[in-house]
Amino acid sequence: MICSAPWNWLWPASGTPRHNRVQQYEDGTAAWLHAVLHKMEGDLGNSRYWYRRTDRMDRVAEGPRTELAAVLAELALAIDRATIPR
Repeated sequence: MICSAPWNWLWPASGTPRHNRVQQYEDGTAAWLHAVLHKMEGDLGNSRYWYRRTDRMDRVAEGPRTELAAVLAELALAIDRATIPR
């Protein structure tokens, strides 16, 4: 399962370690992931703040698992673009 390691990294941990990890980065994907983390914690107000920062308000209603799969797909595409010579 390709998603198991990232999912286990995010879901079972308490909020503070997750936030410490994601706050190390300042790009749009990190902000999106931050929004999902707050959603998983039930903190929808803070989640919406991070969705607005990353211009992804269209994703607010999605379930966390679906959304994390989309985050992983975006990260995989970015890695491919960075590592495959043009």
